[in-house]
Amino acid sequence: NGLTQTNTVSSDKTTVTINKGIINNVFGGGQGDSNFIPYVMGDIKVEINDGIINNVYGANDENGIPNGKIEVFINGGEIQNTYGGGNKTSAKTTNVYLQGGNSSYIFGGSNLTGTVQETNVICTSGKSNEVYGGNNEGGKVTTANVNIQGIYQNNVYGGGYKADTTNTYVSAFKGGINNLYGGANEANVENTNVYLGSASITNVYGGSNLSGEVNSSKIENIDYEKGNDNVLLEYSVSTSSQTSNDYASSENIAVTIKNETSANITSWNLYLMTSEGVIGADWSSATIEKIEGGFLVNEKNKYYGVNSIASNGSYSFDFHVFSNVN
Repeated sequence: NGLTQTNTVSSDKTTVTINKGIINNVFGGGQGDSNFIPYVMGDIKVEINDGIINNVYGANDENGIPNGKIEVFINGGEIQNTYGGGNKTSAKTTNVYLQGGNSSYIFGGSNLTGTVQETNVICTSGKSNEVYGGNNEGGKVTTANVNIQGIYQNNVYGGGYKADTTNTYVSAFKGGINNLYGGANEANVENTNVYLGSASITNVYGGSNLSGEVNSSKIENIDYEKGNDNVLLEYSVSTSSQTSNDYASSENIAVTIKNETSANITSWNLYLMTSEGVIGADWSSATIEKIEGGFLVNEKNKYYGVNSIASNGSYSFDFHVFSNVN
């Protein structure tokens, strides 16, 4: 921290690491108020490895703008709201990385007020119900970038919740999304850009959801590598003898993942996009979760440890589902 504001980014960095605990608010920056400005001169890194947390902020609380870039890493834990920016404050460049754990809501920008120049939200693993590239209730983001790289999201917004955004760029390359909006939930966005790769998406909209004006919108399908050719998936579906009065059909799903690479795979997500159904029985050690439009399976062993896939090895599991598709 410094005593006066400068435009120079200090080589000294602020690092906040949370490994456990029940916490209301975590801030990467300072607090401040109407009479005091905290000067955070260098880069900020917030790393959440575990814990139960209400709000995680990369920047300041009530006053001040950090000089450097902001990075928030969600590796584990249960978080209600994650903000790359601050609570009532501005920020320059924010980066939020969802790599594990669960954050119900993610905002690339700030919460109540504040201007953020650039936001980057990258989701590769873990869980989140809604992702926003912009701010939450107020303020504005100039450029918002959202990159979905392999997890399931219910709703993804390039813009903010009730806060305006100038330009949004949403890339959905892997994973699954129920609703994708290039715009905001109920706010304005000048220009939206949506790039679709191999992600499984139910609904795609270039504009906003409930309200808000969008001047121009672009949705583009792009060529994107679907996966590693040396990691193979085999599956089969067979009729099950189990019955239910509530569902029309009953099937067993058997899956084998083959790792033909030279390295062990210790972290993975598998999305099985199917017709609507529910898990009837699960005899395997795999962690299988029902999601919108299918099922999510990951490396976690539901009894102990992880189901890693050794080099030139394989991992197999099977489970039973009920559905109303004949």
